[in-house]
Amino acid sequence: MDKIAVVDIGHHRSRQRIKDLGEVFTPDKYVEKMLGLFEKKLWADPNTIFFEPSVGHGNIAVPILARRIDALTDHFLKEREREPVLCAIATALNTLWAVDICPLNISYARHRLFEHVIRHLVTNGVQLRTTKMSDYLTHVICTLVWQVQENEALSSLSTSGFAPAQASKTRLGAEWIANHGHKPVNFANDWCQYFQNSDREKAVPILFTRANRFLSKLRNEGAKKGFEEFHFAQSILEKVFDGSKDRKAGVA
Repeated sequence: MDKIAVVDIGHHRSRQRIKDLGEVFTPDKYVEKMLGLFEKKLWADPNTIFFEPSVGHGNIAVPILARRIDALTDHFLKEREREPVLCAIATALNTLWAVDICPLNISYARHRLFEHVIRHLVTNGVQLRTTKMSDYLTHVICTLVWQVQENEALSSLSTSGFAPAQASKTRLGAEWIANHGHKPVNFANDWCQYFQNSDREKAVPILFTRANRFLSKLRNEGAKKGFEEFHFAQSILEKVFDGSKDRKAGVA
């Protein structure tokens, strides 16, 4: 069974914020200190799953992704993988799960994670405007939509019988599960596994088709409406596709 590291940092928060939201912002210095407590071998293990139960703006998820990419790149270099950077990014994303009760937080966290991926690719000299990378970026976007999701943290790790009681530990949690129902996180059904299962059935996931169409339209026609689920990636991709040589894609 894959190892699952639940990243539960003691947030700085008021009693009212705990009651209402269950989480608030954690300063970067505490994030880095806490992540440094994990065993080094976990970061380089392709089978370790990292779960962020309250992703917020991504100030914990982004450092997790960064550490994973660096460690996995070293791992794949030792394994003599032909494209260690691409494999490291794909593996790091596919083993990262994050939830948040606020849809705006989810959008922002996805944006920051995608921005980090693009910046890392550019820094490592990867040419993004190729057919091969178009498919790769489509999978990156799909993984972020699939695995960074609006959900209630406590109930997402619970069975259906215990989910309502777990969600009710916060006011908004109780409201959320009443409106959306129980949505358990299935770590075994990551984006890669889902896509492979679909491929075996000779089917293409709708999410992949839409993300691919979004990328194509953005590249050829500029900004388009009707792809709200991928809005988090639009401004970053516009920099990738605008042909500018004076700035790095994904860097504001």
